[in-house]
Amino acid sequence: MGAAQHAGILLPAIKFSALVLLANSALTAAPPDVTSLYPAGGAPGEQAAVTATGTFANWPVQVWTSDNRLQVECEKEKGKLKIRIADDAIAGIAWLRLVDDEGASTPRPFVIAHLPSLLEKEPNDKLTQAQQAALPFVAHGRYDKSGDSDAYAVQLTAGQTVVASLQSHLILGSPADGTLQICNEAGLVLAMNQDAGGLDALLSYTAKSDGTYFIRTFALPATPNSGINFAGGELFIYRLTITTGPFADAALPLAIPRGEPTPLKLVGWNVSAEPVVATEPEHLQTEPWYWSPPGTAGLIPLKRVSMPSIVASAQSLTAEGQAIEAPCCVSGVIAQKREVHRFKFSGKKGTKLTIAAESQSLSFDLDPFLKLSTASGQPVIEADDAGKLRDPTLNATLAADGDYVLEVRDLHRSGGPRHVYRLTIDVPQPKLTLSVTAGNQLLEAGKTLEIPVSINRQGFTSEVSIAAVDLPMGVTVEAVTSPAKGETAKQVKLIFTAAADAQAGPIRIVARDAEDKELATALVTQTLGGSTFQHSSIWLAIKKPK
Repeated sequence: MGAAQHAGILLPAIKFSALVLLANSALTAAPPDVTSLYPAGGAPGEQAAVTATGTFANWPVQVWTSDNRLQVECEKEKGKLKIRIADDAIAGIAWLRLVDDEGASTPRPFVIAHLPSLLEKEPNDKLTQAQQAALPFVAHGRYDKSGDSDAYAVQLTAGQTVVASLQSHLILGSPADGTLQICNEAGLVLAMNQDAGGLDALLSYTAKSDGTYFIRTFALPATPNSGINFAGGELFIYRLTITTGPFADAALPLAIPRGEPTPLKLVGWNVSAEPVVATEPEHLQTEPWYWSPPGTAGLIPLKRVSMPSIVASAQSLTAEGQAIEAPCCVSGVIAQKREVHRFKFSGKKGTKLTIAAESQSLSFDLDPFLKLSTASGQPVIEADDAGKLRDPTLNATLAADGDYVLEVRDLHRSGGPRHVYRLTIDVPQPKLTLSVTAGNQLLEAGKTLEIPVSINRQGFTSEVSIAAVDLPMGVTVEAVTSPAKGETAKQVKLIFTAAADAQAGPIRIVARDAEDKELATALVTQTLGGSTFQHSSIWLAIKKPK
């Protein structure tokens, strides 16, 4: 096939994954290495001309996507891709790998949004050069060089609230610490934000009068240096959502029980007061799961849980507290200064509890402080930061039967609409998790490959079988038993063999019990800027003999 041709092929074992096959040139020793995609997304029905930065010894390459509603072609020029987004594509994060016979790149995010795309055009540094745009839109831009800033001009009427949300360091992994400003026609800064979510910015402004308003963005380096100028460069990409329509910043609850469609109340600007139902994706390969409500801008980090998920009610503001049952997951907002949420539950002597609060790690503003007391007010344990993290975890063993009260508040007694939290109150059960260090593996045809699998047994004492599933054609592997004790209780090695005609593709590594039930899937951890993702899909490349 020529470089501009493609054939979408669904791998049999991965229902929602597509492999776009393209011609390969002569092999070299290095697999593709992708450092960014620009633009890093689009909208359903659009076609994006995307530049992949990085190193590509062989071009054209193959492209794997986590969503077969993306069709990808390699252009003749190295690093140039054409991505068609189907009309029925679901808003959220899709993942792309560039692949050749030497291996695969690490996955890169491609964000699908409900709003139309706008490609940034230079020069637009000055307000007089601002790029004119009709609301709403998602601007795909790049801080091209040191000192660069980008401006967009929009029309607002008195009383309209505009929301500007910058995505760069988080999710996309850009080395930028971005800032947003809203200015009037005289150049006066009306609103400004930096670091609303991690190192990314978010702000809103309600227009006082009809007219032209300017949204301006610039960046400092995410890793501080001795420079005093704005930062920029090839990797300093961003997505900037600007809308006067609905924008969801959070949802209550922030967790949904596995397999249960769950109504969520949206938190943000111009959003519907009616709950919106979120349904767990059928084949979710990456955590965290970022959900985009239908017809609404914004990406919300949702957690799948195997326990009840509830929302803090007005009763949590009382001295007695809101009645709950452990284990459960509670979501809420510390909306006012000095506000405290209390939750009352019954416990048995000797019960062990693990209580984790999340807010900063979800890019919200709360600095959580936890306090567990008896119903009579006797303190049991308190928790603030966990090491370098501002989100605390509290571990307690209940000393007696009775009622207990858990308090959550901001450490500095502040509050506001972005002081959102997710509180997981768990009674730890035996648990097994698997991990591998690399998500890209290379197996030579006719030979074998060892992949070490780490096994974390958190009170789990049963024997399990570790195996690989969803194997490509021509690849075989023998399952390995991991007993409850000994060296292979903590790590095993799977030995893969490839036939001469073996094919490359994604695989999963799983643990099964004696009844062949899947207990856990091995995860690969990837850090992109301020975000950490865990992928269950491992790419197995096949090197053909010369």
